[in-house]
Amino acid sequence: MSDAEEFLKSEEGAVGYLVVVLNSIVGLLDPILMSGKPVVVIGEAYSGAGEALLGSLHPGRRVITVFTRNPAGREAISRVKHLLALDKLRNSKVLFIVSPSTKSHVTWQFPLSTDLYSVFRSINAITGVMPIIIDAEEFRLKYFNRVNEDEARIVADKWLRGAESIKEPDLRSD
Repeated sequence: MSDAEEFLKSEEGAVGYLVVVLNSIVGLLDPILMSGKPVVVIGEAYSGAGEALLGSLHPGRRVITVFTRNPAGREAISRVKHLLALDKLRNSKVLFIVSPSTKSHVTWQFPLSTDLYSVFRSINAITGVMPIIIDAEEFRLKYFNRVNEDEARIVADKWLRGAESIKEPDLRSD
């Protein structure tokens, strides 16, 4: 097993990879670039750019490539923000509040139905975001009917007293 393959195996849970290429060694990047994960490649302009350029030109590879004389410079390192954004997406959840009938369509998968389930699977596959589907009635029962008005008023009053400023008209004066 090559060093690159060992690296991929040990880091298989990573959202993507950052590779700094200081020397062109033919084929060294290929396992990482073909992993299917996003890769940021920073190639040193004179000695590492060749291999980085050749490896990143293949269609379908998710690669951001930077060629620079200063691999540790701000311009190059700023590309890491793309991997950080992907990591944040992967650890996010999106709540879809839908009608009860739409929620039932989500699980229907026969030719004449609207295949909503694949939409949510696609969102998850592309972004890593975990979709949570709840129907509007269930949402209302779970979150709106659980607090009585008196309890809500106590919290609202405390929040208003602690506010630095209030731009909206005072709701208590109604």
